[in-house]
Amino acid sequence: MNFKTLVIPEQLSYEFAHFLNRILLFPVLMVLSLNYFLTLKTYKSRILLITFFILILSGLEWLGHTTGVLIHVHWRIWWSFTFWLVSILALIGFMKFFRKILYRGD
Repeated sequence: MNFKTLVIPEQLSYEFAHFLNRILLFPVLMVLSLNYFLTLKTYKSRILLITFFILILSGLEWLGHTTGVLIHVHWRIWWSFTFWLVSILALIGFMKFFRKILYRGD
């Protein structure tokens, strides 16, 4: 991470909250999005699901910024939306790649 654009407050409760967000909350939401992605069959429902999770993840990042858990310096909210969109699409791409390898039948 580029720590020139982030400030993590040195209060233990904020540091612990940031740690839990990055280590537990965000990965669980990403894996949950993959689980739901696999259950949906139509492209429209999958796009809505991706949009929903982008809004959730960006909203949590905005909430962390607003409450002072992770203070962004010169931050624009659309950067979060773009980051989470790229992250979810990359995650789906890697999932499809590894599923293709695992279920090849060799």
